[in-house]
Amino acid sequence: MPFLARVAGLLALAGAFAAALFDGARFLADEAWTPASTGAALEWLSPGALAAARVFVERRLGAWAWNGLVAKALTAPAFAALTAAGTLLFLLSRPPETGRSSRNR
Repeated sequence: MPFLARVAGLLALAGAFAAALFDGARFLADEAWTPASTGAALEWLSPGALAAARVFVERRLGAWAWNGLVAKALTAPAFAALTAAGTLLFLLSRPPETGRSSRNR
């Protein structure tokens, strides 16, 4: 399981790098900083996924969860959201500390 979390974290960080390159190229072309939002990136990748996610969240948690939490999170830049997700996955997949010294390896 930690292996899969690390691979998913690595893929998320690679996606964050690609999103940052995309935003940087757009900045050079337009001379205006307008990073792609997470919602726009998800809509571009899978047009029906956002609608299905909205129905799922509103059915399970209520409309307040979508309007108050998820919709605000989807306005974050895609590279920042992917960086946070990748970092979280890497931190969760770390082996537990045993209290031994690093010299005993």
